[in-house]
Amino acid sequence: MKIAGLTDSVTGGVKSRKRQCEKGRLASLIHVTFGGLAEIDRENTSRKGRFSLDGAVPGQTYFVGVGKKTITKFRFGKRPKKTVCPQTESDRFVPRSARP
Repeated sequence: MKIAGLTDSVTGGVKSRKRQCEKGRLASLIHVTFGGLAEIDRENTSRKGRFSLDGAVPGQTYFVGVGKKTITKFRFGKRPKKTVCPQTESDRFVPRSARP
């Protein structure tokens, strides 16, 4: 998973060998606090696996998690073929302010 644009909005994308594993997964911006974890923003990934999450405050610690997805392909006369896209998460990061 790649993370870029660490200012007010966190942009990035998830890459996979299978194109069907990139689109339609749930990406969440998660704030790391002393009391635990808090979800700030969530969004479905685009067709190319891209996401843009808002609400990050500079100086706080965050990470991005992308959820698991199961794709079932029905085949006539055979068992359904299931593809499992694993859950991934980024390293922790601290956004900086947009102004220098």
